[in-house]
Amino acid sequence: MTVVDGRDVPEQGNGYFLGGTLFDRVSAHMRIYREEIFGPVLALVRVESLTEALDLVNGHEFGNGAVVFTSDGRAAQEFVSRVSAGMVGVNVPVPVARGRHGRRGFLDAGRPLSSPAYQR
Repeated sequence: MTVVDGRDVPEQGNGYFLGGTLFDRVSAHMRIYREEIFGPVLALVRVESLTEALDLVNGHEFGNGAVVFTSDGRAAQEFVSRVSAGMVGVNVPVPVARGRHGRRGFLDAGRPLSSPAYQR
């Protein structure tokens, strides 16, 4: 379900622009969850348990960033210590890196650029 639709952004010169877009109730089977999107787009996935959240994030191909929203301090600590993502947050918007990089996500960071992941 689209919560915020970024198509109605004022023209800003030459090129194509998309405003902030938020998708809620995204599942792991949806294309928007499985593929990287470069733009101001956020996919919100809701889960029932900490274990489900960790399995979901740790099973993703890229693992760029993950945030947990919780009022349980122990769950927050466990999430941060067990999650495999480049940027991790607790009760904050997605932490975003400021630099550009030539890799396809956090989980590719240790792979050589000649690996099959870069030849897709």
